[in-house]
Amino acid sequence: MAWESRRAGPLVDVRLFRGAAFAAACLTAAAASFALIGVTIFFATFFQEVQGRSALVSGLCVLPLGLGVMAAAPVAGRLAGRTGPRAPLIAGLVLATAAILVLVRVEAATPSLEIWPALLLAGLGAGMALPTSTVVVVAAVAPERAGMAVAINNTLRQTGQALGVAVLGTIIFASADGFVPGLHRALLVAAAVTAISASAVALLVPRGAGGAPART
Repeated sequence: MAWESRRAGPLVDVRLFRGAAFAAACLTAAAASFALIGVTIFFATFFQEVQGRSALVSGLCVLPLGLGVMAAAPVAGRLAGRTGPRAPLIAGLVLATAAILVLVRVEAATPSLEIWPALLLAGLGAGMALPTSTVVVVAAVAPERAGMAVAINNTLRQTGQALGVAVLGTIIFASADGFVPGLHRALLVAAAVTAISASAVALLVPRGAGGAPART
């Protein structure tokens, strides 16, 4: 990063992170991906390993999460066009946080029908936050930096996913008292990450526009 900051045409211009809106949107992309991948993978594991379902059925049991993302993404785009990206960003992160906290109540014998609504809400929240973060990063930089901004945002999404699997998986499988208590702890961490991201957006992303373009 130090090398890139001294180059005339850096591949990644770290000075973009000086823009508060840009930094907050990138944090949102990473945080929402961290939580979303954790809930997806480890609830599929929960359905298979704890509740004894087949791999196919376990995958179908987490389908509401994906359906929520699909349903929310176009709505978030229209809402961002009308009110600016701040509202759907915050709403998506708050909704995801609330849904994850509901999932903390899941026990080994909890029926899937009682889990699906929270998974759907988590998907709706992520579906609102993730596409809108792209709107913010593009609006927060000069036009010639838009491609770089989107690439950074996408990289941080993937980083969030990798960290979600690693960190939450470590919490779950290092728990001496079993998978379900470990899952509860991991979900609390995921909820904390999305809540912190929502707070950052509320503080750093201006109302209306996605943020003034960063001067680089």
